Amino acid sequence: MKTKFFTKPIMAVLVALVMLCSCFNIFKLDNSISAEASPAHDTLYYFSDSTDASTYVQYVNTIGHVGTANLIFYPDMEMYITNNLSSTYQSISNAYIIFEISNGFTLTAEFESPNPTVTSALKTIFQWWKLHNCDIMCILNTDEFIFSYDGYDDFLAYADIHVNTDVFTQFCSNLFVNVAEDCENDGLIENCTFILNESIARDANTNFFGSWFLYKYFCPVFNYMYMSDTNVQNGSVAELFNSKGIEVFYRMSTGDYLDIVHNNLITLEDFSDPDVHAENNKVYGVGYQNSNAPYNMTDYDWLDDMYQLREDLDYNFDIYVYDETNYASSIYTEENVYVVGRKTAIIDDIKDDFILGNDLTVYNNYNGRCIVSHKLYQDYSGLLGSPWFVIIRPGNGNLYLPWCRGAAMPYDIKQLVYHFSTLPCSA
Repeated sequence: MKTKFFTKPIMAVLVALVMLCSCFNIFKLDNSISAEASPAHDTLYYFSDSTDASTYVQYVNTIGHVGTANLIFYPDMEMYITNNLSSTYQSISNAYIIFEISNGFTLTAEFESPNPTVTSALKTIFQWWKLHNCDIMCILNTDEFIFSYDGYDDFLAYADIHVNTDVFTQFCSNLFVNVAEDCENDGLIENCTFILNESIARDANTNFFGSWFLYKYFCPVFNYMYMSDTNVQNGSVAELFNSKGIEVFYRMSTGDYLDIVHNNLITLEDFSDPDVHAENNKVYGVGYQNSNAPYNMTDYDWLDDMYQLREDLDYNFDIYVYDETNYASSIYTEENVYVVGRKTAIIDDIKDDFILGNDLTVYNNYNGRCIVSHKLYQDYSGLLGSPWFVIIRPGNGNLYLPWCRGAAMPYDIKQLVYHFSTLPCSA
């Protein structure tokens, strides 16, 4: 399988930077306490915005890992942290604490000026708990490297383990970086065709921003790349795409493909007919399959279509699939098919080992701010550069990469600055 990430000079610089980061341990604070030094406790407090947390608390109370397991559930964890927990956290000491934000952070939580409200509050709370003999497990669904600067990630230094469940950010980072490199145009993407499945582009036929993926992840990248272009300043996104030769299609449940830019329907066969479809020399299939809808056959039909289109075009174009369903497809093993997902089954094992005082370092699979950092990264065949994670690092620009609910994030894709994790995904 081909590897197409970087030129040798860039790789050499990155490897050197990784070695320096590892040697100086720049992502950790000296006051972090190793999980191996954790005392045994008789009480568990499980803070969560996930309804699934109750199942684990019931399990712990039944199996007897601790004397008492308490669930503190609040659907808006950010509001709970700032309005409720900030005035009550000092009542907790000598306990195991699992703190879960399954919905991730919002812009306000991460980047409110001059100090981020939620992350700042979490630093104060986690520091108090650590100083009062608590062991802390943080489960967070926002990629750490989005907020790993200016001290926004300080709260993680007081946790014993950080389990990060946001894998989709890394999926998108790899996708856009690889496409930009394929275009060989100073980081700009143009003259490309993207063919999406229904789950990632649903409702785009009623509104170009009806698709959560197009609105939050796809369109803002191009808005930033061409922010000086009059098509961005005075026109629509569709006009921008049309001027840059960007085609976007998605497979509808009928089996037809909607041209989102021009609002036309075409068939699979039309992609290989130059009289119907403008021929771009770069084609990318992008699919998403969520565990909440494991039997969406329309998406599996899309995957079969992409395989067929490869044969029709005599071109093994790249296919990117984010799949949480453990769906077994022979296409996943084909050349230039990149599949990534979340290894959700392991998370309860990590919780058990945390409560039982077992060695947590076995789960350390990337270099994060916490002394033990684990990403729920599922190792399918044909991964996005496995065992390395490719993350766009903060730059001097203001790129609208809405990795968190459409927010303006401090990234500059033109600089193509990257951070590599220092450990392989072995856990």
